[in-house]
Amino acid sequence: MTITVSPVLAARNKIGLPLAQFAMLLGVSVRTLQDWEQGRRKPSGAGKTVLRIAGQRGQRL
Repeated sequence: MTITVSPVLAARNKIGLPLAQFAMLLGVSVRTLQDWEQGRRKPSGAGKTVLRIAGQRGQRL
């Protein structure tokens, strides 16, 4: 069985922040971040950019 992790969850795990703190860092609600992580919604262009930068850092911001 293969488990696929969303890029949003992967970025958050890479940085090592809990859901609420990562949502605050990105300036979105916890609900929005949950929707992104679970694939119910997709981040906007700006949201994608911030997530890409966060994922590339690989450390706490």
